[in-house]
Amino acid sequence: MTAGPGGRTGREEQRRAARGYGIPDVGAHSPDAKAPATPTGGTAKDADAALADLFQRLCADGRVADAMNLLRTAAARRPSYDTGRAWSAGVDCVTLAEGPSAPFLFCLPSPVIAGSPSQYASLSACLAPRDVMACRLPGYRAGESLPASRDALVAVLARAVRRSAQGRPYVLLGHSGGGWLAYETARRLVASPERPTGVVLIDSGVPDQVTPQALAVLLRLAHRGAEAGSAGLSTLTAMSRHLDLFNDWSPRPLAVPTFFVAAAEPSAGVRAMWPLACDRGRTEGDHFSLMNEYAGTTAHVIDAWLVRLATPPQGDRR
Repeated sequence: MTAGPGGRTGREEQRRAARGYGIPDVGAHSPDAKAPATPTGGTAKDADAALADLFQRLCADGRVADAMNLLRTAAARRPSYDTGRAWSAGVDCVTLAEGPSAPFLFCLPSPVIAGSPSQYASLSACLAPRDVMACRLPGYRAGESLPASRDALVAVLARAVRRSAQGRPYVLLGHSGGGWLAYETARRLVASPERPTGVVLIDSGVPDQVTPQALAVLLRLAHRGAEAGSAGLSTLTAMSRHLDLFNDWSPRPLAVPTFFVAAAEPSAGVRAMWPLACDRGRTEGDHFSLMNEYAGTTAHVIDAWLVRLATPPQGDRR
């Protein structure tokens, strides 16, 4: 009888795969380590599956730092792009809703797990009828390059936003870590003719709020989502790279209106806080349920702010 993924044989396969990637001990990692070679003794696909399983087991055991170090080292063997122009493929953008209300909303996914537009499906269905689009973060599919720097990533996203907006007034929106992407993309675009009219941050705390304990809980909760069960090594290493790019990030003041929507309940003992002056609102639920069970309430809060944003002050009316 062959042991399952959690048994002795499964663990031996995971350790062999880790050694094949140049990871003799998942608890020991040097940021200066060279990109490991393709594993020997089995196919690369088998090794990738074993490493993905090992990541899940480490998270389940509460060894989040080891789990993220494992992904960081595996990500080093993937190709990367160092400028926005180096990403030759277009960013996949999908229409989530259509309607006459302005402004147009462009959503940036959270980099945790899938980097997918699907996290905005419930919210977009509850918003006032307006055009809503979201992109898929590049790098989450096998064979795609990963961003080598935050600037390279933001350049790619800014180009996708400009192409999608087509000259229309637009607001960037992001939930969780997607808020970091929305905010930095807005910073890049603010000096251009296609500047955004606003930014919406949904429960987007700054990176130093994400403790290992909180990340463990967030990853576990995220894995209950529809796409989580199929998260392979390409997805996981892309997540790791994107999170690393924002590890030392803190927001600077932005010259466009910003709206921070906070969850009523904490997640993993943490309440997301935005450190800069901005407009603020509150919705029901926690970090995850505000986008699902309470998507209607969250949408109502956002719609009310968008109406105020589009309404000139009393003294400016003609």
